[in-house]
Amino acid sequence: MALRNVKNKNTVLRWINSGYIPGTLLDKDSKEYKLPDNARCPYVERGNCKGNAIYRSIVKASAKGKHVVYQLYDLPKDEFDFYIKCLIEWNYIVPFELEGITYYNATEAGEDFASWRNSQVSKFVKDALPLLSFGMTYGAVSANSWRFEQVKRIILYLLFFIPSCSTALSRGRKLLEKIIREEEALGG
Repeated sequence: MALRNVKNKNTVLRWINSGYIPGTLLDKDSKEYKLPDNARCPYVERGNCKGNAIYRSIVKASAKGKHVVYQLYDLPKDEFDFYIKCLIEWNYIVPFELEGITYYNATEAGEDFASWRNSQVSKFVKDALPLLSFGMTYGAVSANSWRFEQVKRIILYLLFFIPSCSTALSRGRKLLEKIIREEEALGG
């Protein structure tokens, strides 16, 4: 959605002053704002979302062609960046840059994720965040540790209870197969 289609100048000024439209420059002579050519409307219809609902909100905004920034969610930048990092890792959004501004588009899996109920999102995030923190690498687990069983349970959950999450399904299956091969090689 092009920002240029917004008819109310006061709305755009409020968005600029709130930091919702990055890359906006003020012309000192004319006192007019110059908007980036490809500026997107911010996702102001997000509601008052908190916690895990923010993941879904960011993906919904990306699917609608809207822009998201940390100011929209009243979050510190590093916390917002963590939400973005997770969503990129889970292959729900894809970043791209125009005029030095990073925007996000939803993937096909992301569009599916955006349709989930908040309870489904919370359950997924609860199980998926440990995988992200483990880095989904074999180095994070060993066949003789409690982590192996914990990661195995999370992956099995993703495989059987969230079949619509194709990226997690694919990654989870590959990681589980690798862990099982390593465990068998160690005589487990």
